[in-house]
Amino acid sequence: KFILKSLEILITHFRSKLAQEEIIVRQRGAAWELAIAEFSPSRLMASISASWPETPAIAAFALKKLPSIVWFYGSNMFGFNFERSEFQDLDVTFISPAAQEFWVWNEASIKAWSRRHLLPQDQQPKYRVIGPTMCGDRAWIELSAKQARQKFGVSENRSDFFISIFDVPTMTEAVRAAYGAGPSIYPVEMNERLIRDFFRIATSHPRVRLMFKLKRPANDPTREFSEAIKELLGTHQSAIVNDRITLFPADTDPYIPIAMADLAVGLPFTSPVFAAACSGRHGLHYDPLGAIRILPHKGLDEFLISGFDQLEKTIEKILNSDWQMNRERVRSYISTRQNELNFDKEISK
Repeated sequence: KFILKSLEILITHFRSKLAQEEIIVRQRGAAWELAIAEFSPSRLMASISASWPETPAIAAFALKKLPSIVWFYGSNMFGFNFERSEFQDLDVTFISPAAQEFWVWNEASIKAWSRRHLLPQDQQPKYRVIGPTMCGDRAWIELSAKQARQKFGVSENRSDFFISIFDVPTMTEAVRAAYGAGPSIYPVEMNERLIRDFFRIATSHPRVRLMFKLKRPANDPTREFSEAIKELLGTHQSAIVNDRITLFPADTDPYIPIAMADLAVGLPFTSPVFAAACSGRHGLHYDPLGAIRILPHKGLDEFLISGFDQLEKTIEKILNSDWQMNRERVRSYISTRQNELNFDKEISK
């Protein structure tokens, strides 16, 4: 009886919330209809990190039979399992039956999107592989790491090895409840160990210099930060903490610390690591808890390092020039120039 009553309360709550959301969506949709009538646009270009429920803009353009292009800027469709014996890709947030065209990072993104479309095969959208779509100026990674560091006046010894590290702060319980989300795949403990483990690496390897790029500012009320990140910040909201640790402010273009690094490390399976690999740099996804068991796509394990022991061994191999990523296995995550479109030409069209 208690369980049934709890479910009844939850259902009532979500029905009320859905009714409120419907009012907001209708208002936004109406605003887009007015904009279409006023400005007579030929198409819509929307940048999104998830596509369902679809934005009112895409829905409004679809109603007017106007094309929409979705520029998908993330790699967060590459989920993973901690325990189950097989990966079940049940995420509905990447369903999008209305947009006519998708600009995506790589072939693996196309596979993730295409198997979610609800419409018949002849109504599938067009996909275009454009290379790294992470927000920022990817021209930075056209530079060599040494050139990028020189551009920012970084002094270095000949043997120094620079590692950029990217966190993913945990959403607070209140935010997850508001979105109806389940437990975070990036728990606070994962971020805690990420920072602590690289402090250990820097302590035991004098050549290593660390560059931390935080995803969110420390005063973001929607995120829960680990004690290690709070210690790292201290009074240094953006500063050189010491001669071997640099902290970039959260609003830094993420391509800059990637460009300056010899190795980029992030939590699985986040964009900066793929961007680094696309530029020919080393890139690793680090699972400090050693908790990830099941991966959705072949080749992702080529990026994955589990636990501190494996991390330290891999870092030592890289420092000794004794480690290379199997580029063939990760081909679907690393775009080639031949697949990319000309941004300026397409935007002007």
